Amino acid sequence: MKKLTVVLSAVMVLALALPAAAAPAFTIGGSVEQEFRLERGENDDMRLRGYTGLDLEAALSNEDGDPIRAVIEFAPWSWNNLGEDDELVEDIANPYPGQATGLEIDKIYLEAQGALWNGGPEMTTTIGDVEIEHSPWVASLDRRGAKVENLGIGPVTVAGFYGWAERDAQGQAENPAYGLSLAGNLANVGLSTSVVRQDEATELAASAVTQIGPAIVHGTVALDENQNQAFDVNAETAVMPNLNLHLGYRGGDEEFMPRFADVDTLEDEGQASWARDADDNPAQLQRGIEVGIGTVQYGTQIVASYDQPTDAAKLELARAFALNGRGIDTKYTGTFEINNEKMTHEVEASMDPVTVAAEIEASRNQDTTYGVSATYQAPNGMEFGVGYHSVDGPSVSAGAKVEF
Repeated sequence: MKKLTVVLSAVMVLALALPAAAAPAFTIGGSVEQEFRLERGENDDMRLRGYTGLDLEAALSNEDGDPIRAVIEFAPWSWNNLGEDDELVEDIANPYPGQATGLEIDKIYLEAQGALWNGGPEMTTTIGDVEIEHSPWVASLDRRGAKVENLGIGPVTVAGFYGWAERDAQGQAENPAYGLSLAGNLANVGLSTSVVRQDEATELAASAVTQIGPAIVHGTVALDENQNQAFDVNAETAVMPNLNLHLGYRGGDEEFMPRFADVDTLEDEGQASWARDADDNPAQLQRGIEVGIGTVQYGTQIVASYDQPTDAAKLELARAFALNGRGIDTKYTGTFEINNEKMTHEVEASMDPVTVAAEIEASRNQDTTYGVSATYQAPNGMEFGVGYHSVDGPSVSAGAKVEF
């Protein structure tokens, strides 16, 4: 792995080149994975292939007790990792020729803890490449600028940022972006507000959470630069012993799309969802009710839900058994995408160190596919697996992964 050696050597040289007074702390984290697979090739012949996966993140910072901390974060590296659908992700190309890899800096910033004047309020001040996560609705972005966080004013915590004018990935000039976030608890109601402004456009989001009787109620409303709105209101409550109910509604204007929204987070957390265009970009805000019910019956956890915006119904069952003094964890997930007329069944049973799983996917317009697999975690840390898929055929694997 010559290229990896070159990369690590360059990082270490940079760390050692800093003045001793700076007391730089070099931190590195990630994972290394080795895997061998016996699988079907292009001509239906079985071949043994080997994969080496690498994820690496590194940073330099001074840790000498000064109130101001200087941090250099290098762009993460990955090489030969197996991504979705087992496709190789080669951000670092074939390392064997041994060419040097450019050491790319991802972020440089100064971070100060404390007050700006004697007796003033404590806060965290960052100058340089700052990451803003005030709200996934309207304020999730990376900019070069300054930010203030954790500023307490009475019952309210304040955060703000100002991003310098810069150019985007296409070289187009972007005007400064700046914003403010407030969060606090007033009269047993948790409130938060985020406002972002760029050019002549203003976007904002406001959220509240409180308890009304036995129900926990959450609500969010957001406005984009064109005054399109979106909102999400939901409640969770125990309607009777051992029976929990979730009700919600997501709505708004179909054209709603803020500049600095974190679409992936909103969709993963079920706060919002969009229909996609041909390029898989968010195109149209989806609206409708969401309902779920959960209970435990005869030792089985049961959760059933329906999400109208995505037109999907889901049933989840989970139960733990005991066999000869050993525990077996079982789980079933059934997902029905009504609009796409697609049904997926997933079953998993785990009795440490063995896990068995099966999946069946049926669709009106496609052939039914299925797959079964079993994995074994050996005492030495290696994992062995065997499986069969109706399209890809049989597979046998062995490997190990170490995180650091």
